[in-house]
Amino acid sequence: MSRKSLVNFLQTLDNELKGRSNLYRTNTADRREHTFVYLPRVLVEELYEEFKFRGILNVFDDAKFKAFIDLKANAILSLLRTNANTLSGNRQVTVASNQHYLRVTLATESNPKKDLAYNNFTKLKTIYTNEINKFVVDLVNYLEKEYKIILTKSKKEFDRNSYSSRLVLTDERVERGSDLFEGGHVEGEGVLETRIRDAIDTSFNKNYSKRASSEILKSNLKALGLDLEVVRDDSNSSHTFFIQSRVGNQAAGIISAKQKAELQKQLKQALARLNSKLPIAGLKGSDSILEKKEKKLLAKTANPFKALKNVQLQGFAEESKNIRRSASKKGSTKISKKIEPQKRVIKPKISLAKKKTKGVASSPLALIALINKDLPRVVQANMGPPRLENRTGRFAASARVVSVNTTTQGFPSFAYTYQTYPYQTFEVGYAQGSQDRDPRNIINKSIREIAAQMAIGRFYTRRV
Repeated sequence: MSRKSLVNFLQTLDNELKGRSNLYRTNTADRREHTFVYLPRVLVEELYEEFKFRGILNVFDDAKFKAFIDLKANAILSLLRTNANTLSGNRQVTVASNQHYLRVTLATESNPKKDLAYNNFTKLKTIYTNEINKFVVDLVNYLEKEYKIILTKSKKEFDRNSYSSRLVLTDERVERGSDLFEGGHVEGEGVLETRIRDAIDTSFNKNYSKRASSEILKSNLKALGLDLEVVRDDSNSSHTFFIQSRVGNQAAGIISAKQKAELQKQLKQALARLNSKLPIAGLKGSDSILEKKEKKLLAKTANPFKALKNVQLQGFAEESKNIRRSASKKGSTKISKKIEPQKRVIKPKISLAKKKTKGVASSPLALIALINKDLPRVVQANMGPPRLENRTGRFAASARVVSVNTTTQGFPSFAYTYQTYPYQTFEVGYAQGSQDRDPRNIINKSIREIAAQMAIGRFYTRRV
């Protein structure tokens, strides 16, 4: 993997990320397989976040208002189920629902009238658009009548002091569903994460052969200081979205824009370092000094045996040929020894580096089993004020790692789950969310404590 090929890779990646994300969303992301999920309790939680931003959370203390919202949210579920079952067109639609949720999936399909696949994101939004519009109108009228509260629209505004965007309230009255709610992707399946992963795949395919080592590339990107944590770390290109508060979705978009800008900044810095021709610590390509020394030592060991008949050498460095040629000019060493007619095979057993032994991390299934063995106990030990308190033991018992993948940087990424009802409400972004009581923080801390005992280095965790 040459320095030039690495430069070409980063330049291609930079070009792939240029331009507005809206084009990628419209022409690529929105046309992939999409799943829309609706849960009444999530709609209520998203409304809670919207009211929190507006400083009117006090209405949620009123049992009458809570009853009004719960009734409306559950009524919407029934209406959306009907809409999903009558989704027009001969599309591949999969619908799953019960009294608590609705899940609708549209597979990627080519549009015979256009040179693109159908826009699945737009199509699925038609399931809830009218119902959410009506819900918001009823909500606005109810708040004005019962609490003398007028809901106004929010907009994105650039803050010249911090050089970043923020959401602010306007004087315009809320009129439709999109003034309060938008379609928001679930964590890890956002447009930005997927776009960066697609860009990396495209750049890799353009600049490297199939035999190129992706592990060396990952190592080089790390050496260059490229932070790819935002990259989607699975091979699935489908998207799952739900009805999210506008303030929450816009805030996530602002963060994504910052992450993309930071990555592009890192790309330019990495290209500048590579083009400077200066040595970069940890950059892999040609053999390291240690590897060259090892090859030379193997070659010196092999040369005397090459003069012998009925001897076959296996596994010696190719560099031994060059050394043998240079040695022949000075006069090669002769060995006087009677050789058995049987052909013998000689293999090198010389190493300058300490042999690494396989640990438990080399077996993902064993690793998952060992972590899950101790996870409930460690989670329970980490509970207590200001975190969640251990009362029934159900939360600790429900925490478990379900899979482990490798990120684009080459680090393990543990996917875990827990009993989301009723504990997910304490996640940041949900009704009772707080940084101290967030269940993910407890589980993440517990996994890291267990991993430390196994001498597992850097890794990531994610809730699924």
